[in-house]
Amino acid sequence: MINGVPKEKMGGNFSALSAYVQQDDILFQTMTVRECLEFAAKLKLKGSHQQQMDRVDEIIKELRLNKC
Repeated sequence: MINGVPKEKMGGNFSALSAYVQQDDILFQTMTVRECLEFAAKLKLKGSHQQQMDRVDEIIKELRLNKC
């Protein structure tokens, strides 16, 4: 819900008009690289959950962060 209106009823422009900016990075100190990227993907990427997780896997592979 956004201002009492279901997100689905706001049209497809909501993600283009909004962004999430983390004010405190304490959460990231306790999260793995994968958890941080999944968190960001769930907030911003479109597509199914599986598509988001596939993109996270691609980024981890591209940045060679598998061991992190």
